[in-house]
Amino acid sequence: MKSVKNIAFICTGIAAVLAVASCDVKIVNADYPSQKIYLPAAVESNIYTVDQANISTGSTPTPGNPYQFLIDYDEGTFTIPLSVYRSGINNDGAVTVDVWFDEELVYDAILNGELADDVEVITSDILLEDVPGNVVVQDGQSSVLFNVVLDYYYLLDRPDSQLAFGISIDCDDRELNEDASRLIVVIDTSIFNEL
Repeated sequence: MKSVKNIAFICTGIAAVLAVASCDVKIVNADYPSQKIYLPAAVESNIYTVDQANISTGSTPTPGNPYQFLIDYDEGTFTIPLSVYRSGINNDGAVTVDVWFDEELVYDAILNGELADDVEVITSDILLEDVPGNVVVQDGQSSVLFNVVLDYYYLLDRPDSQLAFGISIDCDDRELNEDASRLIVVIDTSIFNEL
């Protein structure tokens, strides 16, 4: 008797599936979100603080990088990896994004009280490599990486300080996420005490 009930239950389930499968399904056009370009480090806040020597994998806003910075002692470089990201329903088409070092962002943030008065502005002469000027998110890709390379010894000579620089992006090819198109990176040099 138990197996008859099980068979009846299975048959009822199959009949329900077939009934649902036979319903008319109407496919309609829908608006899909367009691609938007942004800086992942600016999503939660436009101020990204580099203040941890050891962090857990996947906790940085730069896809594929499990670190906030790299130091090359031989070359005297302090490299911060950043990226430009493309969101949307697809990754079709190559997209050129303008990227520039933006000191005015930091000065404005200090004037507006978003940063403390004692934050030192990192100017472009502290860069050991130019910010790329533009980057290309390739067709089929969602992001592209770029580095900001600073003079490590310049930072090291300012113990227990906060230094900051700005990065801005613009794009003619796709819509820009205005809320995440500007970024201030604050370097807390007390991290050198942990190394």
